[in-house]
Amino acid sequence: MFQEFRKYLSKDGAKNILEGISDMFGGMIDDILAVIPNALGGISKEEQKARDEARAERAKTRDANMEADVAARDQKIEMHKKGIAEDTKKFEKTKSHNQK
Repeated sequence: MFQEFRKYLSKDGAKNILEGISDMFGGMIDDILAVIPNALGGISKEEQKARDEARAERAKTRDANMEADVAARDQKIEMHKKGIAEDTKKFEKTKSHNQK
């Protein structure tokens, strides 16, 4: 569960949440506009469907980008851990040599 939540703990994650909320409210407004006749400023069912598909595509793109960002971040963390492990080994060798 934490791994799923962790991807939102970044600037881009928060941005994706806000864009998702914006799309959700846009969908609500489109639902209301679909009920109103076209002559009064409403939209047709086809227009509503096209907007829903566009929102779904944006959500899919945002999720894919966020997954790629999380993978890049994880890779960076692993490289950092490897660097720390190597530095620790070097320090232990130097410490051992100095003690002799």
